[in-house]
Amino acid sequence: MEINGKLVDPATGAVIGDYSDPPTPGTRTLSPEDAAQAGMENYKLMRKRGLRPMPIFHAGENVKWLQMMLDMGADYIGLAGLSLRSASDRNKWYDMIWAHTVDASGKPLVKIHGFGEG
Repeated sequence: MEINGKLVDPATGAVIGDYSDPPTPGTRTLSPEDAAQAGMENYKLMRKRGLRPMPIFHAGENVKWLQMMLDMGADYIGLAGLSLRSASDRNKWYDMIWAHTVDASGKPLVKIHGFGEG
């Protein structure tokens, strides 16, 4: 869990990460694929520790990451699509997501939260 910009292990109270430090100049930014992989590793670690976090599927990530979230039994999946500037692009992205998150009769397979959507 996050407390004051630090990732804290709820079982031990130990700080296991710190988000408060700004990025070091000259460090590379992760590609969408590398970021998705890192996010999935974090998600698996939190699940292993008994937590039920909400994974986030970002625009630009391969749909395999969304499918992994579904296969792992996520209760909710967050959607981050604001990098898609046009309504047309966002609508196409959401159409692709719905194709994976509802069954043949249109019943949702998971709860969805769209970040930054009105």
